[in-house]
Amino acid sequence: MTEQGQQELIEQIENGRKAKIALGFINDYLLQERATTIKQLETSSFQTQEEIDINVLYLRTLRKLEQTVNTYIELGDIAEKELSESGEPN
Repeated sequence: MTEQGQQELIEQIENGRKAKIALGFINDYLLQERATTIKQLETSSFQTQEEIDINVLYLRTLRKLEQTVNTYIELGDIAEKELSESGEPN
């Protein structure tokens, strides 16, 4: 494995570890924000379709954040496995 390849794997591992640490807070935040937004959609009267669309887009943004964090974790786990299989210390 090249030094650059090893460095990239180490960066992926570090990003994955950081994402795992942040995941606890992020999950709580996402749960709270989704509940608040869904409650608003269920109970509020909206004057325009745009007001509804903004809430839907916010929910989609929250989903994208969750997917991105999970991707960093998965990539970090894969990189860690790959690095350990190559015999390199991490």
